[in-house]
Amino acid sequence: MGRAGRPKEENPRDQKITIRLTKEEREELMAYTDKHDQTITQVVSDALSLLYEKDGNQ
Repeated sequence: MGRAGRPKEENPRDQKITIRLTKEEREELMAYTDKHDQTITQVVSDALSLLYEKDGNQ
């Protein structure tokens, strides 16, 4: 019998980074995630996409 569980993702998000924020920056980020019903990962990913698009690297 095969393994049960979730199928493997084609491009899994398994890489992690750590950043340092001021208390105010963290509060602003958390307020943004709440307001837009997004995770921190989604917000950072969207922000990176915008930066890459602006820079012409996408």
